[in-house]
Amino acid sequence: MKEAGLNDYLALPSIYQTCRYKGISFLKFLLSGERDIDAFCTRKRNRRRREQIELYPKGFTPPHLVRLRNPKDDKG
Repeated sequence: MKEAGLNDYLALPSIYQTCRYKGISFLKFLLSGERDIDAFCTRKRNRRRREQIELYPKGFTPPHLVRLRNPKDDKG
């Protein structure tokens, strides 16, 4: 383990704690691509609601959710 790697690792818990302190979502902050937490907080108040993030490609059902799928969805 080198100092540079340790510094990179310790940056994430620091960002997480700052987001928690400011009451914002750590994941949303990371996904926003913003580098300034205060700018993200300000923009958060002024922005419109975005579309939801698509986690899986259209038509794909993860194996652990197959049993929950509606059989009518399979019929064309």
